Amino acid sequence: MSKRLVKDLDDLRAQLDELQIDIPMDGDVSVFARSVAIGNKRTPNALAVHPMEGADGETDGSPSQLTFRRYKRFAAGGSGLLWTEAIAVVPEGRANPRQLYLHEENKDRFRRLVAETKQAARYHCGHEPLLIAQLTHSGRYSKPAGHPAPIIAYHNSYLDKASKLDEVEYKLVDDGYLDELVDKFRLAAALALEAGFDGVDIKCCHGYLFSELLSAYSRAGKYGGEYAGRTRLLRKVVQQIHADHGDDLLVGVRLNLYDGLPKPQGWGATSEGEIDFSEPRQLIAELVQDGVDLFNATAGNPYYKPHINRPYTSGGYHPPEERLVGIQRLLHLSAKMQEAAGDIPVVGVGFSYLRAAAAKVAAAQVQNGSVQMAGFGRLSFANPNFANEILHQGQLDPKKVCTACSGCTTLMRAGQTTGCVIRDAYYRDLYRQTMSGGK
Repeated sequence: MSKRLVKDLDDLRAQLDELQIDIPMDGDVSVFARSVAIGNKRTPNALAVHPMEGADGETDGSPSQLTFRRYKRFAAGGSGLLWTEAIAVVPEGRANPRQLYLHEENKDRFRRLVAETKQAARYHCGHEPLLIAQLTHSGRYSKPAGHPAPIIAYHNSYLDKASKLDEVEYKLVDDGYLDELVDKFRLAAALALEAGFDGVDIKCCHGYLFSELLSAYSRAGKYGGEYAGRTRLLRKVVQQIHADHGDDLLVGVRLNLYDGLPKPQGWGATSEGEIDFSEPRQLIAELVQDGVDLFNATAGNPYYKPHINRPYTSGGYHPPEERLVGIQRLLHLSAKMQEAAGDIPVVGVGFSYLRAAAAKVAAAQVQNGSVQMAGFGRLSFANPNFANEILHQGQLDPKKVCTACSGCTTLMRAGQTTGCVIRDAYYRDLYRQTMSGGK
């Protein structure tokens, strides 16, 4: 399996020819200068920051100074849409002790975060980005006190084993608990609106609780079994929030389109584990009817077969496929989502790994209508100014791109705050201290 990195567009073209993979490129980056209509609002451009968790909130869930630093840098970097990191709606649903958690007592701190973020964008770029607050329940991957405290929707033979569920105390939630989450998400959405966010995302991806329910074929009760049961909670929350706020608050969904696990343990898959887009297509169409204003495409599970979620170049995990095969899959799924969503904008995924070639590939996707916006996750950690570079210089600086080393994830797994360990001196020093045991 090749570990060869993508150096530039010519190198990417050579690798694709070698692997006989078709990925559109050579897009005109000026396409990103156009505004995108989302509900009754508009973005200043077609570039977005994907939700990238810093794991740096205060113990009560409030954004810390590091959180402010990150979002103000994103804003100054010029992106038209900031899709914020996961914000828990209940304390037991936090993925780590520093995960953001929005509640009545700290909404003013979030209001300040939104205000200062938008102010930074106005000062540096002359525009305001749209801010989408990603609301979540971490479910199986809940770790609010720093140790695993799984809250699962059903027993999954693959994930139970991978997360060593037999070694920890866990909670298999009943329908009553899930019923109560509807109002928890409604409250968090109302607080997000008060804080000044333009919209909220009901996170349904990467194996977290709402995403896990999509494959809960074996779950009894109204939130499992047939398609209508497995999608019930997500749709109910979307419907209620849309009914509560109408045009005052955008509603988005970051949706897993393929789990990478065979049916009935995985969503969007056949019993052999191949992509089956029939149920995702149906859900996307129904969510549009329910009031969703925008989608964010993704796939896989960062805790199990992480190559499906985000191809990377180093670490102990060795993917069973060429990394560009994974990029092709993510681009294909993003395009399938946009097709199913019709006029509703989709933020595409799968670009950061391509390094300096990422801008041209992303532009080709927007130019040919595969998606309406291009989102960048790991690149935003490495170079928060990426949007300004693309918009004003027509290309990315090769010396500032993400190297796909997965060091940011390594920091998070070690219980640290996280950022780019290559391009950001603060996190580079933290990474060295962490890897050396604090010496």
